Amino acid sequence: MSFFISTNALFGTAEPSRIERINRENERGNLATITRLVIKGLLEHSMKSLNRLVNADGTELCDFFIMLEKVLFHGLKTSDKKALISLTSPDADLWATLGRALVDPRNSENSISQAYRCVEQLEYLKTSISRVRALLRLSMMQKRLHDLFTDYTSSPVVREQYEDWALLRSPDAEPLVGQLIGLSVLTCTFTLDFGLLKDLNEQQQEMKTLLDQNHYLEERNRLLQDKVGELKKRIYEEENGSPLDAAAVSFQRLSQETARRQSEADSGKLWMAEKERLLGTIIEKEDAVRLAEQQKADLAKMNKELYEKLREAEDAEKKLENDFILLRTQHAQEKQSMMQAMETQHSSQEHDQKLLGEMHAIGDKYTNTLSHLEEKQKELRAVKEELRKTEQERHRLEQELKELPFLTKEIETLKEQLGAVEEKANSYETALMDLGCDLSSTKLKILELREEMLPMGGDWQKDAEVAGCTGCNVRFSLTRRKHHCRACGRIFCQACSSTRVRLLSSTNPVRVCHGCFHNLQTLHTQNPDGNTS
Repeated sequence: MSFFISTNALFGTAEPSRIERINRENERGNLATITRLVIKGLLEHSMKSLNRLVNADGTELCDFFIMLEKVLFHGLKTSDKKALISLTSPDADLWATLGRALVDPRNSENSISQAYRCVEQLEYLKTSISRVRALLRLSMMQKRLHDLFTDYTSSPVVREQYEDWALLRSPDAEPLVGQLIGLSVLTCTFTLDFGLLKDLNEQQQEMKTLLDQNHYLEERNRLLQDKVGELKKRIYEEENGSPLDAAAVSFQRLSQETARRQSEADSGKLWMAEKERLLGTIIEKEDAVRLAEQQKADLAKMNKELYEKLREAEDAEKKLENDFILLRTQHAQEKQSMMQAMETQHSSQEHDQKLLGEMHAIGDKYTNTLSHLEEKQKELRAVKEELRKTEQERHRLEQELKELPFLTKEIETLKEQLGAVEEKANSYETALMDLGCDLSSTKLKILELREEMLPMGGDWQKDAEVAGCTGCNVRFSLTRRKHHCRACGRIFCQACSSTRVRLLSSTNPVRVCHGCFHNLQTLHTQNPDGNTS
């Protein structure tokens, strides 16, 4: 029982794609072909025994009914595709569809309707699929299977309850239903006494003739029943008509008896002629039967080849299914192992990341240790260098200490000489100080005279009149500025007037050119405490 449906069934069926249409056409064609082969195999298998009796336990008959069920279910619109919640199974839907299509309330004497009602009233049939199978087998026994499918496919219920791509609504259904007519030559029974079939090889030809006569008599019996019905109707009309007198009745009986005897004589002659004609017909039929047996043998051979191919295809399909199941199992195992490997790898990655973090921490610690060690090594080298210097100083001091007794005497001698020299220097310094005062006043006077004798032009050059340096002839610019010499008044650059000297007219050193500086320096050569800077 299904409680859910797809979105297509709930909100409207979508247009099938091209691949779906091709798959449905292939499925329908395969189903029709296999069903025709099964019907053909059932007929050939039944014709081989020459008694045309079908065993209910035979493989061919079971395959035949299985294919009929597949044909009936193909394309059926079940309730689980129509409603959100389905309370019935597809088997119940098929049984209800058969009832709507086959049962005609206006014609209760229809054999198909009677068979359906008979099966429906059987109490020991609990499920719908068992009723469907019982109806198919009952129709097979009554030789009404062709009529059942003809009425079913022509019913408007099929167009309502089956999809457009169903086999029963396709053109392939007509030849398939037409093949069911050939099943009327078979006698289907569910109880067969094999004791009645003794000496079958000796009576094959007679059994074949009796079967042909049986079918002929069945048709003849049907015609006679129709005539009996007509005669009963006429008798009923005559009995209800005007009464005849006894003479007329007796005369009528006499004439009837005479006509009966005459007809018996004529029928005897006709019977002999009919017998001779039947003998000729039997000979012709025997030839036709031999030809049919030859054709049957050819068809049996062809059918055997087809069955072998079908079995090979089934074996290949089973092998492919087994291979598919094996591959799917292997795929599931590989998927599971891969998932486990991925989980293991994930856990190992987490462990690796943890180890990587620890390694980074250890690396940082190691780097810090190395830097600290390098600092300590630098300090050690500095201490070693200081120790080396200290050791050298110690050796030097030890050497000096060894030489100290000899130096002490020399130092005392030098001290005595130093005292004498200091006394002499003090006396010289006192004399120089006295002479210095006289010399300084004399030098100042000489310098004043020399400065007065310097070639002073007196003309102060204007900035607009000079474009280049007077000393190096380089043109002035924003970076090369103009400077006046305070001695001669001309304009020079920074390089040519970088010297300074204290003049008598200024208390601080002023800028002068190199020429004036050399002249002033020459004048002051005799004064060791000159004013140049």
